[in-house]
Amino acid sequence: MIKMKKYLIPKRFLFVFGTFTLSLMLYMDRICISTAKGPIAHDLKLTDPEMGWILSIFALGYALFQTPGGMLADKFGARKVLSSIVAIWSAFKCNYWFGVEFHFNGDYPVFIWCS
Repeated sequence: MIKMKKYLIPKRFLFVFGTFTLSLMLYMDRICISTAKGPIAHDLKLTDPEMGWILSIFALGYALFQTPGGMLADKFGARKVLSSIVAIWSAFKCNYWFGVEFHFNGDYPVFIWCS
């Protein structure tokens, strides 16, 4: 007889929660870039069509990497590929902070991009 470990929270619930959290973060990325459209366009002196190209890069990234990601998942297994993709994505997300200086102006932090 096979003995099964009993967990406080079933693994499938943790998987669903993790997947939901990643989806929420991706959605927040899209919301943040579209909200920051005005200041970005002003600072970089971009026209509306140029800014449209920048915003469409998000959709292009999804479209370009869905098929290769699926092919890699078929070849190496979904768990390994998804874990690798999340690890790489997380590393890039963490690298955002290396391009930011923190300054405190009064009661709130002010973020200034290093150039």
